[in-house]
Formats: sequence, structure tokens, C-alpha cells
Amino acid sequence: GNFGLPQVALAVDSPDGGYRATVRNHISLDPPRQSLWLEQVGGGKIWLRNLAEDQDGCDQAIWTSDGRHVAFVVQGLEVLLYSVPDGDLVQ
Repeated sequence: GNFGLPQVALAVDSPDGGYRATVRNHISLDPPRQSLWLEQVGGGKIWLRNLAEDQDGCDQAIWTSDGRHVAFVVQGLEVLLYSVPDGDLVQ
């Protein structure tokens, strides 16, 4: 079984290739159950948030051209914007 981090549903690298925006799937009786992560390639991982189970799913992550922010699109309408590298929620 998968005893480590949950499986990756989405991974999008930053423009400079130094960071990766990742959405992970968790085992759930009422999927989706996902979490958002900011990962340094070859380095650490920052947990950003868990999405609402059975409700919210993220299928898109968009980086700004300067690589300083990444936006996760939830349910195709809510945008969660995080700063890089600290993982702070901007909006």
C-alpha cells in the first residue's frame, strides 16, 4: 500500500523549475479529498491546506511568470493564491 504521502493528482512546476505546485488525493469514502502543497524540487514540502471533502476538487494550478505566486483553481471558480517560497495565502 501507499504509506507515504498520498498520491499526486496534479503537479505543475514553477517557470524556473525550482518549485512544484502539487495536489494530492487522500483515501476517502466520499471523494474527492485533496490537499494542496508547495514543494521545493529536491527539497522540502509545505502543506498549504486541505480542501473540503466530497465537495472541493482542484484540477488546475497556474504560476505567475516570475514564479513568485501560484494559484490553485478549486471547482473551476475559486482561486487560492499563494506566495512562494513561504506558502502564505495571498487571497
